[in-house]
Amino acid sequence: MSRPQPLALTASIFIAVSILGGLFWVNLWLNRQRPGGTDFAVYWASARTLLEFNATPYGELASLNAEQALGRTAQDPSAPGFRLDLPLYTEMAVFPVAALSDFAVARAAWMLLMEVALFATALLCPGLMGGRARLLMFLLPIFGVFWVQAVWPLTEGNAVILAALFLAGGLVALHGGRDEAAGVFFALATFKFLTLGPFLIFVILWSLSLRRWRMPFAYLMSLGILVILSYFFYPNWFLPYLGAMIINLRGPEMLSTGEIISASFPAIGVRFSYLLTGVAAAALLWEWWAARQGDYRHMLWVGCLTLALTPLLGFPTNPENYAVFVLPVAVLTLLIEERWGARGRWAVLGLLAVLFVGLWLIYLVASDPSLALFFPTPIFLVLGLYWVRWWAIRPPRTWVDTIGDPS
Repeated sequence: MSRPQPLALTASIFIAVSILGGLFWVNLWLNRQRPGGTDFAVYWASARTLLEFNATPYGELASLNAEQALGRTAQDPSAPGFRLDLPLYTEMAVFPVAALSDFAVARAAWMLLMEVALFATALLCPGLMGGRARLLMFLLPIFGVFWVQAVWPLTEGNAVILAALFLAGGLVALHGGRDEAAGVFFALATFKFLTLGPFLIFVILWSLSLRRWRMPFAYLMSLGILVILSYFFYPNWFLPYLGAMIINLRGPEMLSTGEIISASFPAIGVRFSYLLTGVAAAALLWEWWAARQGDYRHMLWVGCLTLALTPLLGFPTNPENYAVFVLPVAVLTLLIEERWGARGRWAVLGLLAVLFVGLWLIYLVASDPSLALFFPTPIFLVLGLYWVRWWAIRPPRTWVDTIGDPS
């Protein structure tokens, strides 16, 4: 019985390598046909600037190199441009591909990493609640890889895809009681703080309220090690990193609720945006307080609500960072299938189809996809999560719920 095992392992490795190799060559062909990858160009050029010239990856030289990698005319170095906005410990993940001098080859390798991360995140999503999701075991991985909020950052090379993977890994670890591993995963996700900061703050506060000290301790220890490692590679990275972030926040690609609403309704836009931000912040604070002694399911629902409401809090962001929304989508659909059984699977199928097709239509038709996609997904998820709120925080089913349930 032991002989087939090495053969099966060898066959599995061969198939995996063949698939990865095929994806790499497809990526390379696409890169040759359709150049792009603005976010990755910034990561790649900044890493090469540090490795080749021992110059700051957050400066003007790295920004100009990124524009040249994309075949664009160099802009005024003092103007807001392509500045690296990742902490150095995250940028170190780019060092292996930065060793490749051909930008198209390096981008193809980076896209391969992002594709693996997308698929791994989608595979982890059905396990967020630990239940038996028959339909979603197959549907979520397909949806999570091909919906617009995954393909868009993939083509640009946005590292938010890695943040989504670390977030999913941390939540699955928390569900399994592996608090130390969860802390490590959450520490690795801190590089997208404007997108994930409120979520990380909430999860840490929830752990502290339940005296689960190991997760916050592992988080702080891991973050400390990453920062120290960054200073080892380049001691003067932190202040230039903050400066680059400020420059990027002034860039035209960053949007906020106040900016969008004020431009659309000049007379009342500012006041309305303040009202929207105030309502979103009040809802979050109320849900955080209600979940302080809640179980994992309650925390998971509030955490997903926090992710969905974060763009409405007024922080500068871009819908390209919405790849993390695969987690609220997963929780929403998992709760529906859990509660309604076989009937819920049809509801899940319809919901995912509407979300998938609707977002792609907006992206393809809109003259400015970033502006057009800023509100639809967060609002859709907030409404959906409040629809299933009772099922999330009150999991036991009553006899009324079971009437007519064919499952």
